[in-house]
Order: sequence, then structure tokens, then C-alpha cells
Amino acid sequence: MGEYYLQLWGEMCPVPLLKAEKKLKELTAQDTLVLETDHSCTARTIQNWARKKKYLVKTDEIANGIWQIRIRKQET
Repeated sequence: MGEYYLQLWGEMCPVPLLKAEKKLKELTAQDTLVLETDHSCTARTIQNWARKKKYLVKTDEIANGIWQIRIRKQET
């Protein structure tokens, strides 16, 4: 069970979502992908996408205008 990071500062959708999808395909079940973004719309988009995919997801504003999204990959 590993933890992997992607920093998405300054990137607008759909680029962050595409990067998250690509990275999650490389991970195994129970791995966690931690994303950081400085765009609230990116945080919401990725969170909504992850929920639809049935991933465990948690989003926090860790600093003023900086969001961290933690996605736990589930067994398929």
C-alpha cells in the first residue's frame, strides 16, 4: 500500500483529471494518490469523478487556495 503524489498547481481541467486517471491506472488496489491543486474547480471536478468511479476520496483546503485530494484506489 503506497502513497503517490502529483502536484497540479497552475493546471486547469481537463489536464489534471487526465494526469490523475493515468497515474491511477499505474497503481494497485489500496494505493493512495495525493493531488495538490490551486484551482477549486479542479478539486471539485476530480472529487466528483473519483466518487463516480467508486474510489474513496477526501478533499481538504490545506492552505488558502490550495486543495489536497486523496484518492484511495479500490479493488476492481
